[in-house]
Amino acid sequence: MYRLLIVDNERHVVDGLFELFTNETRLNVEVYRAYHPEEALNWLGRTKMDIVLSDIRMPGMDGLQLQKLIVKQWPLCKVIFLTGYSDFDYIQDAMRHGACQYLLKTEGDEVLLEVVEQTIAAIEKELQMDSMVNKAKQQLKQALPMLQRDYLLDILEGNMAVSSALPEQFSNLEMPLDSHNRVLAMIGRVDEWNHHYSSYDRAPLLFAIQNIVEECLSPSCCVVTLVYERAKFIWLIQPSSALQNTAKPVSEEEWKLTVRFIHGTLEFVQRTCKSLLKLSISITVAGKAVEWHQAGQKFEQLKLLSSHGLGMGTELLLFEPEQENQAALHSDQWEYQSRMGAKRIELLAEYLENGQRYQFFIEYPKMMNAAQLRSKAPESLKQEIKYSFSLMFIRYLNKWNLWNELGQKIDLNRLTHLGHHETWNETSDYYVELAEQIFNQKRAGHEQQEKDVVKQIQRYVQANIAGDLSLTRIGEVVGHSSAYVSRLYKNNTGMNISDYINELKINKAKEMLVESPFKIQDISKLLGFDNDRYFYRYFKKATTMTPQEYRDRESASPRQ
Repeated sequence: MYRLLIVDNERHVVDGLFELFTNETRLNVEVYRAYHPEEALNWLGRTKMDIVLSDIRMPGMDGLQLQKLIVKQWPLCKVIFLTGYSDFDYIQDAMRHGACQYLLKTEGDEVLLEVVEQTIAAIEKELQMDSMVNKAKQQLKQALPMLQRDYLLDILEGNMAVSSALPEQFSNLEMPLDSHNRVLAMIGRVDEWNHHYSSYDRAPLLFAIQNIVEECLSPSCCVVTLVYERAKFIWLIQPSSALQNTAKPVSEEEWKLTVRFIHGTLEFVQRTCKSLLKLSISITVAGKAVEWHQAGQKFEQLKLLSSHGLGMGTELLLFEPEQENQAALHSDQWEYQSRMGAKRIELLAEYLENGQRYQFFIEYPKMMNAAQLRSKAPESLKQEIKYSFSLMFIRYLNKWNLWNELGQKIDLNRLTHLGHHETWNETSDYYVELAEQIFNQKRAGHEQQEKDVVKQIQRYVQANIAGDLSLTRIGEVVGHSSAYVSRLYKNNTGMNISDYINELKINKAKEMLVESPFKIQDISKLLGFDNDRYFYRYFKKATTMTPQEYRDRESASPRQ
């Protein structure tokens, strides 16, 4: 639905046009009216207008001045001017400032309706114009580095599974790495920051470190730098030949040469950072390149290596052994699974909070079944998952104070008494039942809130039958956008708000015509009609009788 604002200092012109557009069914417009430019600015400050139909010559502020203010606040708003024969100098100025159309006041209603219809078509066409598509593509191009970083971090942090779609996704993002070849990871950190440095001071230094590493490695490598935990780095590296011939995998010999080059270059990187930036940095390098689906686990292994034992020193250059210690590998594997499990629980907590039932029950079985199938997984890992889920539900119940309400439907004591006597399947089924109860409660609460909003709308309309019943005002009263309010009301009642208002006004008019001594012109005013003529047409359209005919008929009928 589009919003149309009519502006003129002549009340009968505004009311006539308001009636014309309100009764026109082929235009999908919500009509507003203003009897002077200041009132128009008030509307424009409250809500976005798509079309403004305005007189040019008005006292105080003319149409051209109003147009400039409209374009400043709502650049895409279309202005149509109503003009007399002597206003062509004004029109030339208006067209230079972006007016959409102008009409002579002597032209008929059909011409005016046609111009507004054409203006709506022009608005819709602009939304599909190539210029907007090209602008979006240009903006996407500028955002590519950020999108690339976010995508790779999602892979490394386990937020996204690596699938057969990886090559296509790399291509769409113009990734400067090859999806078919393995990747070597290394991580780095600034050992100690000057305590006087703010985040603002650190940002250019982090950028400088990134540049130094990429400049030093670029002769032989393709490098992408990612920043995580605000001030730590991970570098993803492939030999330059990986992008030169993507159909051919990088040979082992090329990888050995690349790793040797990296090892030999990193000491120079450390010296350069110390000399130019006065910063000591530590770097941990993976022992070998891995496939993309293993990159997340390798990232976690490097983080562990750099945060334990020797990794806690300063100005370190750690190289992960190529032949992993099997015990350490198993430990790292369970540590990685634990971390990924924690991340998935965070995701499930987000789904629970947002009422995303479908997404929750897609992800939940994957996690629980994977843990159950890990026959070699330590029991402690399963216990960690159990209690992590328990804590997630306890936080939710505390936040929304649902212990008493849900406690009547399901045993919540089990959340704090998860013992070893419960099987994995029993615990999993209990969590499913609890999640179902929470989603049911959220859905019922959401439905009740929508019903409350509908009642609030109806109470406002009933109490302000002669007042401002625009969607904008109703949205302000209930605290939602006019578009959301319109959609919510239709979904819950099956009718538009405007239909409800019309029905209420007609019923109220019938009641007052029969049961009150008011004159018809008084009833018209009490119901918010600006003139009797409009009330007569409005009433006859709904009942096929004029107000007087209805009153006479009902007065002649015997009362029950």
